[in-house]
Amino acid sequence: GDDEIVGVTADTYGHDLYFYTKNGDLLSYSYDQTNPALIRQKSKQHIVDDETLVAINFLQELGVVLVFKGRVVLIQDKEPEEVGAVDADIIAAKWSPNEEHLALVTEEGELYLFTAEWDVLYKVDLDDGDESKLEGLCDAACITWHGNS
Repeated sequence: GDDEIVGVTADTYGHDLYFYTKNGDLLSYSYDQTNPALIRQKSKQHIVDDETLVAINFLQELGVVLVFKGRVVLIQDKEPEEVGAVDADIIAAKWSPNEEHLALVTEEGELYLFTAEWDVLYKVDLDDGDESKLEGLCDAACITWHGNS
């Protein structure tokens, strides 16, 4: 149904869980560290309608970051704020392990590297120009980082 969970992330320091639903709601729950079975709902906030979630992350310095196909939204102090956008649909997103950079891949075969302040550090065309399209990229894009990045 529309309340189906399509993304989850956690603030392990603050003992909060965040769930994003198919109908665009962000649900926040807190749990007791000594007894994780004790969970209580903190809030339910409608974020957007009709946008496909690509990634959800909790970053200690920023809050909840939602990456949709067309833009990046930050939830900090309860108010959603669009902090980044690219020209083509985003198909993959991954934060660096040190939470300083966000890598995005678009359906057009572009790789963007954003800073945590939402500046575009790099934009690279993944197509090598050999006349072949990036067939299957939309189904198989995955970003990984080296552990000390």
